[in-house]
Amino acid sequence: MPDSSALTPQRAHALFDLLVHQKTYFADVVRFNRPDGIVGYGPPFDPATSTTAPSSAPVLQTLLSRFILPLPGVRAFTPTFWANVRKLLVECAGANLSDSYDHAGLGLRRTLAAGASALLEYPGRGVFGKIANREGKGEVKEYDLEDPEALKDAWEEFLAQAVHGDLVDRVFEKVAETDDLDQHGSLLRAAHEYILIHFASVLHYIYVESPDARYAQKLSSNLLKLIPWMMLRQSLRIGNAASMINAVVKLFLTKLSFTSFTNWVGLSNNPDDGMNLMQTIISTVMGWDVTEFEKKLKTIKESEDMPSEDYTAKLNEYVGFDYYVQESYRQKSQVEGKSIVTVIFEESSLEPLEGESHHVAVEYLGLRSKLRDREVLSKIICKSSPDILTQTIREGVAAYDPIFRAVHNAVDLSSTCLDLESFLRDFMKLFEAAPPSSNGTSTPTPKATQDTNLKKNDVGVEQFAAVLRKHQHSLHKFLHQMAKNGGSVTEDYRTYAKEAAAQLKSSRKEDTQPSAGDMTLDLEKLVAALPADKQKQVLEAVDMYAGYLMALTSVTEDRVRGVVQGNAPRAGPGVFLARWQNLLGATATTPTKPSGPVRYGSSRSVPEYDEKETEHDDDQWDKWPKAPDVKIVIDTLGKDFWKVLAEQGKEYWVAEEVQTDVD
Repeated sequence: MPDSSALTPQRAHALFDLLVHQKTYFADVVRFNRPDGIVGYGPPFDPATSTTAPSSAPVLQTLLSRFILPLPGVRAFTPTFWANVRKLLVECAGANLSDSYDHAGLGLRRTLAAGASALLEYPGRGVFGKIANREGKGEVKEYDLEDPEALKDAWEEFLAQAVHGDLVDRVFEKVAETDDLDQHGSLLRAAHEYILIHFASVLHYIYVESPDARYAQKLSSNLLKLIPWMMLRQSLRIGNAASMINAVVKLFLTKLSFTSFTNWVGLSNNPDDGMNLMQTIISTVMGWDVTEFEKKLKTIKESEDMPSEDYTAKLNEYVGFDYYVQESYRQKSQVEGKSIVTVIFEESSLEPLEGESHHVAVEYLGLRSKLRDREVLSKIICKSSPDILTQTIREGVAAYDPIFRAVHNAVDLSSTCLDLESFLRDFMKLFEAAPPSSNGTSTPTPKATQDTNLKKNDVGVEQFAAVLRKHQHSLHKFLHQMAKNGGSVTEDYRTYAKEAAAQLKSSRKEDTQPSAGDMTLDLEKLVAALPADKQKQVLEAVDMYAGYLMALTSVTEDRVRGVVQGNAPRAGPGVFLARWQNLLGATATTPTKPSGPVRYGSSRSVPEYDEKETEHDDDQWDKWPKAPDVKIVIDTLGKDFWKVLAEQGKEYWVAEEVQTDVD
């Protein structure tokens, strides 16, 4: 007979970790690829959903309801604002943006989606499993800022005191007194260092380690060049708060077109067909991508191996298919072990291509898909009529108007803007490649944003951390001014912080060892309900996963030690990075040969984003312990576990506080 006591605290911890990790990504995040991904989400994005029914995305919905909707400013958003956001989400989902499977590689959207999931699962586990009260502990010890175990312990103690104690009040009061981090207690300094190191690790992964790091560098560089920093600082320098807000809104949201002029002088009253500065920046960046893709497509078309127009016409037709038709092609490709272009040609009664012609067809499909993505997004964001995005931002600015006024009165925003610009420019300098001078030595690149001089591979985590430390006082100064001069707005955020922390409060006493917290009993019931043979298989897989988590923790502690001591390895610390990497590594992509096994993100032959000539580093996917096969756990318990979370998530809904227009 199945034994419910077989789920030890360590097993419960591993099982809870595993299920939330898998289901947050595959059930909550990836679902937004589908045109109907928003259906069943719940308010405010799907207000038609019954407030008594569970959300179809319980982790994301719970986090939104408990931590985002109650934010000062956000809670003042009007029904029109949420209706517009819903329209934008529906339009983007309906646009059927391309899938990594068709690219023969991993794209930036896939990378960011996996990263967001790997980070969001942590507060997701916190809000359901909650944090126990670490009774008898307090800020009575000094934490060694060069000891990774001490930093981790400080972070856990920081969370416990924020949730169960008065740490939020103490931090607000101390920040109002000083902007000097050294004046704070050892606990906060250690927790601050823990956060800084892991934030540096996230940035390092995006800009150096991820499959599309090169593109992320280029994109950030281009955006930095297009922001009118001087005009923005001048607008923020205006003394009157209302005038300052109006000036910034006009700078970014005023449209410039002939229709704008005729509407202004009263000759017409038509929807504005122009673009504002924000849309111009977005359109320009996407336009650069479009130009680059068009050049590559032109080169391919001139190749002697380019397939005939009959073949390219079918590839172009496939790019325009809706999501479900394309998904049927992808499913057939995976089941039959054929490349996506081979399936497309077979469905069109064309003879499959071989050799270099097939390779060119795969590359052509990827470029056409990326090109269409930019064109569609540019149309939705920059050229839609009516302009939903601009209207939504104006609604948001109006809701935040009281907060903007308080911030304007409390802080020198022009100086803050200069601090932000300085940080971003120093950040981009990390990726400069110093060109050789005439005498053989290297000289610095004059501008940090020269795309042709960006590099990728030789920037370490400690260099990211150094830039953050260099500019951290700018953030401390801003927070000090707000805490000291913010008045009622500061008190609103203090109240919000305490209420948000309370969402993680458990009545349990301190756990003697890791467990699933308040979810332990639910997991015990799920495991106890399994037949004996199935329970044995599941627990064996859970034991392997528990060992895997211990190995990840050991590796990340070593990497934290390397960062604080200045000899960090190239890869950054943070167990979430291993989760991120695993999600990308499990991403399926088309075979590059007419027939063959499906490849995955971790396959050596999967090229980096838009860099055909560059494959993964030899150790790109071997920097973390290898994750065990846990398919048996997901298949056996995944669906029932998600039902439990969905039912529990209902109590977190604040639907009555969020009124929305329903189309």
